[in-house]
Amino acid sequence: MPPPGWYPDPEQAWTWRWWDGGRWTDLRSPQVTGPVGNPYSFSAWFQQSFELFKLLVRRVGLIILLAWCAVAVFGWLVTMLVFTSSKGREVRSLLEIDETFGPNGGSTTIVLTDAEADRLADLAGDILWGSLPWMFAFALLISLVWMWTTALSAIVGCRRDAAAADVSTITVDRSEAAGAAIRRVPAVFGALLVVAGVTLAVMVALLIPLIIAVAADAGGGVIALTAVFGFIAGVAVMSWLWVRLSLSIVLAAIGGHGIGVRRSWELTNGHFWGVAGRLIIAALIAGAVTTPLNFVNIFGFAMGFVVYLALIFLLQTLANVASVLISAPAQVVLIRHLTDRLATPLG
Repeated sequence: MPPPGWYPDPEQAWTWRWWDGGRWTDLRSPQVTGPVGNPYSFSAWFQQSFELFKLLVRRVGLIILLAWCAVAVFGWLVTMLVFTSSKGREVRSLLEIDETFGPNGGSTTIVLTDAEADRLADLAGDILWGSLPWMFAFALLISLVWMWTTALSAIVGCRRDAAAADVSTITVDRSEAAGAAIRRVPAVFGALLVVAGVTLAVMVALLIPLIIAVAADAGGGVIALTAVFGFIAGVAVMSWLWVRLSLSIVLAAIGGHGIGVRRSWELTNGHFWGVAGRLIIAALIAGAVTTPLNFVNIFGFAMGFVVYLALIFLLQTLANVASVLISAPAQVVLIRHLTDRLATPLG
């Protein structure tokens, strides 16, 4: 027979009952569980975001890396075509670019005559207008790949079972997810247009007092004060808008809420500082991941102009991949937490 003591009551759940060594007595006490952690805390968000980040790296990390590598290769080829053309070589000669790079290169002071400066300006204008279609194609490719990889990360992330203890057990149909991401690109583009339009309208509205002060010739002191206070107000308003609309892109990528602007506004209502802190942390982590790679530029500088350009595009590719793979999980988990809290308010 077990010794006397408190044991789980066989007749009542969540209750202790005293066993006197030979029989059950009528003495009972409720079982008190330990403190339950806040499922929406910063630590819970960070841990779930990290788990989701690892899932994305395993499932779609290679696809996202290859997509951004294609962008980098295209940009590098366009840049090399510009600088290896006859006008590009003349610009390199005037600026002594080839002499600056290489094992014996270094910082040099370039002195141009008036004729050389005029010629350089003409060459720069000709190259700019001549390469404008390629620059437009490159910018379009960057935008499409960014929207697609963001949508792909968000779609895979939102399919994570919130109750799963191990996200590594989740299977992802890459082809189906990639196709779904392509279909969500228009919604993501719509969210970008709305957010950009709202931001531009607010910026113009904030400039109106300064424009009025300048037009009325209010004096230097008044104009300076208007500019200073306008700048402070602009930073405050733009930061507020950034947080309130920050989840629109991922919400548009996930689907179910149109372009996601209204839903982002609803979810972030009353959670400004929590959302802002989490987004800033995610951005800082994404930046810190690629910062050490910038030291590679030192070696690229010594290996010549062509290698240096290739390293620049490679580092930017890694930065873009890190940004997508880190920011998307952080926002997906944040959206889930805010959605749950909106459905079941705490307190």
